[in-house]
Amino acid sequence: MLFSQALSSRRIARTLVSILVLTLIHTVAPTIVIPQIVTPKAEAVTGTITASVGGSGQTIQIPTGVFSVTFTVVGGAGGKGGDDSNIGKNGTVAGRTIITLAVTPGDVIGLYPGNAGTAAGACLSNAPGGAAGTDNFPGGAYSINGTYFQGINFAGGAGGNAGAGGCSGAGGGAGAASVATVNSEIVAIAGGAGGGGGTGSGDNYAQDWNGTRQNNGTSFFGEVGVSTVTCTGSNQNSDGGGGGGGGGGYYGGKGGLAPKINAECAGISGSPGGNYVASRATSVTNDLITHSATGYVTYDYNVQATTACTKSTTTVDIYTVESISYTGNCTWTVPGTVNVIDFFIVGGGGGGGGDGGSGGGGGAALS
Repeated sequence: MLFSQALSSRRIARTLVSILVLTLIHTVAPTIVIPQIVTPKAEAVTGTITASVGGSGQTIQIPTGVFSVTFTVVGGAGGKGGDDSNIGKNGTVAGRTIITLAVTPGDVIGLYPGNAGTAAGACLSNAPGGAAGTDNFPGGAYSINGTYFQGINFAGGAGGNAGAGGCSGAGGGAGAASVATVNSEIVAIAGGAGGGGGTGSGDNYAQDWNGTRQNNGTSFFGEVGVSTVTCTGSNQNSDGGGGGGGGGGYYGGKGGLAPKINAECAGISGSPGGNYVASRATSVTNDLITHSATGYVTYDYNVQATTACTKSTTTVDIYTVESISYTGNCTWTVPGTVNVIDFFIVGGGGGGGGDGGSGGGGGAALS
């Protein structure tokens, strides 16, 4: 009886020990989690800002991983010249620049599209010309090819008046230039289109600009078109069309004349404003295009893929340990089941001093 009781006690104790051991192992054993290393994909970023009346430009800070930007810049269109019994001229061609240039993450790019000039009225006496396209440039100090300018105005010129007698077409307003900047440097300017010439009656047709980008010689904004009342060979009560305004640009376009042709004056279209491209730009397109709307600026860049962190895997007891050792920038996505991460960070060491020499420099501080 006593032997049986003792044997039963041993079995119970052994069973308890087994249960305790099993319970201890179950409690201590962790859920082994392997960290996830993720490499973000490269991303293409593009966008366009178009001018609007009363609008403004836009600035964008260059993100990490971007080292070059491509700009497409097109100036504002010119307004049509007014009609008489003949049809006034449309606005001229506008400037276009397409460039690629180096940037640094943290740089701020500026996008400032120019507005179009407005069309002139038809068959009016002493009517004002079309209004000039306004720019969206913020002013302030900006450099062009190393020279700083304050308060730059890239607006177009207004169209010239129609004649005081009879009814004729006034000149069309010119477009403003569109501009791209990096920080405080102007890197691209696309000249605004010239305004169309206003016409007279009979054989007094408005004239196209002469194909040479005439410079008004004084500023970045376009010159006002010549009014009919001042055209050569006529008096102040003359009849006829006015000249188109000159476009804004790197140099403002010259306003169109209004010469007397036979019995009346007829306007000549204004010249487009000048283009500009920074000397450090690559992949340059610099030309004139037919354009009948407000100006715009497009930006395009690629965010480079971030390198994945390099890891090594070791086993410590029942744990799986993932170690990351990398010089530079890398990415590692922490799994949702990980709550604590240990960092072991070592700063740069100092240089040793030679016999009789001065001490070495200190190690770099970690920020």
